[in-house]
Amino acid sequence: MLPGQLAALALAIALAAFACSAADSKTSAKLVLEAKVARPGETVLAGIVLETAPGWHTYWRNPGESGLATTVEWVLPPGISAGEILWPPPEEHKAGGFTTYVYHGRTMLLVPLSIASNTPAGPCEIRARVDWLECEEACVPGQGEVTTRLIIGAENEPSSESAHVALWKSRI
Repeated sequence: MLPGQLAALALAIALAAFACSAADSKTSAKLVLEAKVARPGETVLAGIVLETAPGWHTYWRNPGESGLATTVEWVLPPGISAGEILWPPPEEHKAGGFTTYVYHGRTMLLVPLSIASNTPAGPCEIRARVDWLECEEACVPGQGEVTTRLIIGAENEPSSESAHVALWKSRI
């Protein structure tokens, strides 16, 4: 086999493995906002909702003796900036002689989005890439692209998820 063919075969195998792992992910990610409409100069909480399959978990900001914290890479329009993740308290998890700090089931990581006072009115797309480590007995990396829309306007309007965001905010 020629070196070029070998490289192409290796790339095809890597892409197939990535496609299988993404399709087989045991965690789903969704992006929600506390507001449907927000005014310039305000802060809106965004929620990264992670939901793991039964028996699986993701990790807190300090995973403990093993694991890897979830990360978020934002793609935001001009005039909107993201703050640090606000982490709800984790569960202590002991397995294989290690103590880790994890989330099972559904959790929401909150992130404040600051809207500059000169942000023009109109709809904005809020996007992020979320990377996590999901584990049952073995661990595999997972990732998801999440998106939602925020309208910059003259009056605030809560989103349909505002009560859900407020519940998770009360846990921090």
